[in-house]
Amino acid sequence: MLKDKKLINLCIVLFINIIIQLHCSVYVQAFEDNESDKFSPVKAEVIEITSSEEPQEVNLSILEGKFSGKNIILKNEIILSCEEPLVLKKGDKVLVCLKENESGELAGGYIVEFVREKYLLYLSIAFVFFLIIIGGFKGIKSIITLLITGAAIIKILLPGILKGQNPTTLSIGIAIGITIITLVILNGFSKKSFVAIIGTAGGVIVAGFISSLVIRIANISGLSEESNFMLGKISQSTHLDFKGLLFSAIILGALGAVMDVSMSIASALHEIKENNPQVTSKEIIQCGMNIGKDIMGTMANTLILAYAGSSLNLLLLYMTYDVSFVQFINKQEISTEILRALAGSIGLIFTIPITIMAAVLLKKDKHKRCNN
Repeated sequence: MLKDKKLINLCIVLFINIIIQLHCSVYVQAFEDNESDKFSPVKAEVIEITSSEEPQEVNLSILEGKFSGKNIILKNEIILSCEEPLVLKKGDKVLVCLKENESGELAGGYIVEFVREKYLLYLSIAFVFFLIIIGGFKGIKSIITLLITGAAIIKILLPGILKGQNPTTLSIGIAIGITIITLVILNGFSKKSFVAIIGTAGGVIVAGFISSLVIRIANISGLSEESNFMLGKISQSTHLDFKGLLFSAIILGALGAVMDVSMSIASALHEIKENNPQVTSKEIIQCGMNIGKDIMGTMANTLILAYAGSSLNLLLLYMTYDVSFVQFINKQEISTEILRALAGSIGLIFTIPITIMAAVLLKKDKHKRCNN
C-alpha cells in the first residue's frame, strides 16, 4: 500500500512537470509566432453588423495582440470552398488574421473561425467534476493517466512523426508505455495489473499484425483522407510514412477498448480467486470465457459504431450519389475504415483468451511456490 502511494505521488509530480513544460512551450511558441508572423490569428468581438447582405460586413473590436482595442470592418467571406459560411451576430467572438502594411499599420484581414475554447473548457471541467464525484480517488488517478496519455501523443508521437521517425515503432512503444503507466497507476503493482498488461499487449499485437498484413496485401496506401493529401503537400522536407500513420491510428484506436476488456476480465478473475482460493484452473477458464463473451459483443460493437460514426458523412456522400456496392466497398476510404474497425475488433477478441491464460499461469505459479 505504501509503495502504491509513493508511486502515485511520483506520477503526480511527473505529471505536473509535464503539464508545466507543455504550458510553457505553448506560450513560448505562441510568442515567437506573434513576433515573426504578421498573420497570426487573434481574438476579436463583433460589435456591429454593418451589412447583412452576403457576404456579411461586420465591425470588429480586436481583443488581443498588437492592435488590441482597435476596431476594424471586415467582410465575412468564405476562405476555402469546402467551408460553411459563418453566420455572425453582435457579441460573437471570432478569430481573425490581421494584415499589416510596410509601416506596421493595420491594413485589413479576414475572419477565420468562431472562438469555441471557452465552451470546450466548460465541458472539460464538467467531465473532470463528474469523474471525481463518481470515481473518487480512482477518478483522480484516471485524470492523471488521461493527461499523461495526451502528453505522450502530443509531445512524443506527433513531433517524432513530423521529424521523420518510424510511426509504427513509435506507436507500439507509446502503446506499451501508456498501458503500463495506466494500469499501474490505477491498480498498483499487482498480479491483476500484470495480467491486464499481458492481455492488452497481446490484443494490440494481434490488431497490429492483422492491420499490417491487410495494409500490405490489399494495397492500402493510407492516403485516403484529405488531411493526408494536405500533409503530403506541405511536408516536402519530411518523408511521411502514410502506411505507418494508418497503422498508428489503428493501434491507438484499438488500445483503449483492448485495455478496457483485459482489465475487466483480469479484475473479475482476481475477485473470483480472492473469494474462492480453491478454484481450479478449469473453472477460471470457464468463468473468464463467460465474462469475455458478455464483454466481447458490446465492445466490438463499440469499436465498429465509433468508426461508423466518424465516417457518417462519407457514407451519406456515397449513398447520395448511388454508388454501386462493388465500387463502394473497394473505395480506399471505405476499405480503410473497415480495416480499422475489424482489425481492432479481432485484437479485442484475442485479448480475452490471452488475459485468461495469463491469469491461469499466474495461479499455477502461485501453487508451485506454495508446494515448494
